[in-house]
Amino acid sequence: MFDAVTGGYFKKGDEPLSAIQVLNEDLAQLKVSSDEDRALEKKSIKSLNKYLGTYSIRVDNSKYERSIINSHITYIKDIEDVQLEASQGYIPPTIFVDNESLFSISPYEEYVNDESDEIPTIIFAKKNIKDDDENYTKFTLGAFMNSVMMEEFYVRINQGEFIKVDTYYNLSIEKGVTTIEISLDGVNPLRQIVIKK
Repeated sequence: MFDAVTGGYFKKGDEPLSAIQVLNEDLAQLKVSSDEDRALEKKSIKSLNKYLGTYSIRVDNSKYERSIINSHITYIKDIEDVQLEASQGYIPPTIFVDNESLFSISPYEEYVNDESDEIPTIIFAKKNIKDDDENYTKFTLGAFMNSVMMEEFYVRINQGEFIKVDTYYNLSIEKGVTTIEISLDGVNPLRQIVIKK
């Protein structure tokens, strides 16, 4: 994890640390390398801990060689760090993961889809804020598996019936707790998300 302003970076011993490694380390045990190695002050550690719960990278999932990057993968170390809304509005379409391995792949490595996914992943995109009202917040929900958006899956909201979805589902989230499940066969739920609003 590199600070472009100061030229400093976190390290443990003599080893520079990636952003994911910093998130998972005790900041009190790390040093900051810049002009001279130094330990973090307790005040700085307390301040930094507020901001070091997640780490996002942009994903190029554009089609047809258009250079549009419209989604992110966000590593979370604690489920409580997941937020759909930030201080400047809703986050872009994001996939939340707790698996560090995705962040250790070189961007220069050519991607090969091994089609090993057995469970689809849910992705949300915020619909127009003007569509929201005081009772409902509207999102578009999709699912993908093996790096491809699924053209057909099933969704169930708050233990209701599974509904067949063709590519995208328009989701209205009420105040309170909303449980969203997806399935491939309309019977067996494979993933669940609980949103507290």
